[in-house]
Amino acid sequence: MEEKIKIIPIANGEAHLQNEIISKECYVCKVKQSDLNEQVLLRIDKNKMGFACTHHSGVVAEFIKQFKHEPLDWKVS
Repeated sequence: MEEKIKIIPIANGEAHLQNEIISKECYVCKVKQSDLNEQVLLRIDKNKMGFACTHHSGVVAEFIKQFKHEPLDWKVS
């Protein structure tokens, strides 16, 4: 039996496999995703992910903890 993987659109030309994106608005403040350069995608639960604005306290640190690199094109010095 062939297993099908749900493809979830994120933004124009982008998709994420095997994880459910719970919302396209910020997980913290509920602002709608307006600029991908100001929001990052974080793991919220085992197979659930959500966006968060980078200006919220702890968001960038959590992104680095989860993905082992800086978000977007950032360089931490």
